[in-house]
Order: sequence, then C-alpha cells, then structure tokens
Amino acid sequence: MDSVKIELDPFRTSDGILLFRRTFRPATAPIGDLLICHGIGESSSRYIQAARAFAEAGWRTVTFDLRGHGRSEGPRGYVPAWRRFQDDLAEQVEGLSSPDRPLVVIGHSMGGLIAFGAAAAGKIRPAKLVLSAPALDANVARWKRAFAPVLSRLVPMLRIPTGIGADVDLGQRLASEDPDEPEYLYAVTTRLGDEAFRAQRSARAVVARGGAFPVETLVIHGTGDKLVRPEWCRPIGTLGGVSYEPLEGFNHHPFATLRYRDAVEKILQFIGRA
Repeated sequence: MDSVKIELDPFRTSDGILLFRRTFRPATAPIGDLLICHGIGESSSRYIQAARAFAEAGWRTVTFDLRGHGRSEGPRGYVPAWRRFQDDLAEQVEGLSSPDRPLVVIGHSMGGLIAFGAAAAGKIRPAKLVLSAPALDANVARWKRAFAPVLSRLVPMLRIPTGIGADVDLGQRLASEDPDEPEYLYAVTTRLGDEAFRAQRSARAVVARGGAFPVETLVIHGTGDKLVRPEWCRPIGTLGGVSYEPLEGFNHHPFATLRYRDAVEKILQFIGRA
C-alpha cells in the first residue's frame, strides 16, 4: 500500500484565479514543506513520481499548475505580467510557511526562472531553493525575441509555437501516472513570450552584478540539456550561497525521466530527509 496520501488542494490567487494543486502527505509527521513550480507548456502531472519520492523522504510536497497551464484557470499560455507568476508563487509560499518546519521551493526551467526572480526580489524567502535547469536563456528563434515587444502590445493573446523540442532523451521518458493528463501547450501567447524574455534579461543582470544571493540555493542541470544549455546557467553558481551541480547524462527535464530518482536524491542531499 502506498504510504503517501495524495489530496487535491486548490488554491485561489489574490486576483481570483483558481490554481490546480496536489498535496503529497508523508505517512508520518512531515519534516518540512516543499513546493514545486513547473516549466512552460507542461503541468504538474509530470512531477507525480518525484513528488511522491519527496513525500516518502518526509516532505509534505505540493505541486501546482501555473495559471494558464494544465488544469488551472486562465487563458491558455498567457500571463498579464511576469510579476503575476511571481505573486502566485509568493502567495502559496506564505500560505504554506510554518514556524515549526522549513519550506523549500523547487523550480524547473521556466519555474526556475520564476522562483529565481521572486527570491532575488525578496518576494519569497524559503529556507532553501532548488533550481532545475533554470531558463535564464533558451534556444529560441531570434525573430521571436525581436518581434516579441511589438506583438505583445498589439496582439497579446496571439499564440505562437514555442519550438521547444524533446526535453527527455529517446527511450527515457517516464510514463505518466495521471490518466487524464492535461494537454501540453506547444504554443503560448506573445504576451507570455515577451514577459519571459524580459524576465530572462533581469535574471542574467542579477547574476552579472554578483554578490550573495538571499537564499541558500542548489542549481542542478543535465549535462546533455539541449534546451537550456548548461553554460548559460553555470554562472549562477558564482553567486554567494549558490552551488551548481551537474546531472551527468541528463537532458533538460530530470523529473520526467526514468532516472528521476537520481535527481531527487541529489536534492535530498541538499535539503535533508527523515
């Protein structure tokens, strides 16, 4: 019998959007709380196995679908402003925080970009932060970057294909445990694209300024990442309080691969286990 109990736990944001959430409760009293923020186009359904593994290690683990993604409300692939993603994360961090145990935030790809920016701006202050292949840059066509500001202003709801390729190597994809897994978004709005490009520039500026990062942070990154190249994120490790750990043989998405437990174990070495 599964020792982890999974519960639906929807969250209403301050601007009224209902976010789909699952809570994975360990069999015994939790040693802390862990919140996972996913990447662009996908949903939290790709993190079920990893979330269960964290719960088995003693962490009450919460996964959620970003607004406009998965089962959460909001126009598909749209955000009115990047700060709204950060606020959605910050509001959940505040709601989950407890004086009795630590809270850890894990952000993957665009979720890592959201979490990094929120922490840098002081919007969130978890006990520890884990960034998985944070999208401080990405393989995106130059014309999309060039025209994003204009398109975002004139046709903000226009959806354009992201062009994102496979994030897991052939034959390594982890089967979904969600029988009704939401559709993956292969196209997002021009507004989201423009806001993401701006967020990337801001995040790179934080790294360029150097100094100490406000939250103790672990960056994990697949050495074979074809979407967010390791050399784009490695400089994050030069910030004070940040360590960069390569994941040998991994592509972009460590939690959606058959080897997901290797990534989970790397994180547990950083945050601890029961």
